[in-house]
Amino acid sequence: MVLPICGGAGATTIAVNLAAELAQAQQDRTVCLIDLHLQYGNVATYAGLTANSRILDAYRGIEALDSDAFDMCLRSTAPNLHIFSDPGEILPVDGINAAHLRRLIGLARNKADLVIVDLPHQLPDWSGAAFDQASVILAPALLDVRSAQNLAKLQDLIRSEGLPGGKFRCLLNRAPLRRSQLWEDARARFEKHNEFGVFKTLPDGGDPVSMACNAGIPLARHAPANVFRLAVRDLAADILAKAGPRELTTAEAG
Repeated sequence: MVLPICGGAGATTIAVNLAAELAQAQQDRTVCLIDLHLQYGNVATYAGLTANSRILDAYRGIEALDSDAFDMCLRSTAPNLHIFSDPGEILPVDGINAAHLRRLIGLARNKADLVIVDLPHQLPDWSGAAFDQASVILAPALLDVRSAQNLAKLQDLIRSEGLPGGKFRCLLNRAPLRRSQLWEDARARFEKHNEFGVFKTLPDGGDPVSMACNAGIPLARHAPANVFRLAVRDLAADILAKAGPRELTTAEAG
């Protein structure tokens, strides 16, 4: 799961390009990307997809959502990459509950080998269930006071509620290519006061990143040599290495 520590941290950009990199790296694995921004989701836009009215219908009858109905909601940008996009209309942030969240994740896991969930930076009532369902929670942040304060609040919540803090991996996004000593000192202070530490630092890819998002094209196609794209590709490789070899289904093994 990808949980932005603040608005504008680049979480959706990371989620969309990470899904594309995972699908491209191992085409025998199926990837499902879910946009859980119930109000202002942008996964479909960044992936170059049109609005899908079936998503809104799915949320309106989510208790009855089954595998066939879930499959009809999915759009594909590659043979092995399927996307469950935002509802296309503004729903309440708590328009779903924990049971609904688990149903969506379960349907996605039945469909795909790897599931990525783009979470909102708000923490609705179902966030605890999302954290429990996650294998890893990537938390993009920026090197600023706002992110540091939000991280401290999140860590306080995790302790008080007994949430699985060990799953969180902080991604420090938009790092300058030329890092001054002042920047390095600020990063060291950020990491010192952040219980999650810094899992990876992602470089600022500049205008090509926003241009690719606006065009609905993954960076791997739009600007394959972009430094941010290469960092996301390496992140995908790390995830695949930890996931291990793909398990065959009964039909494939048979």
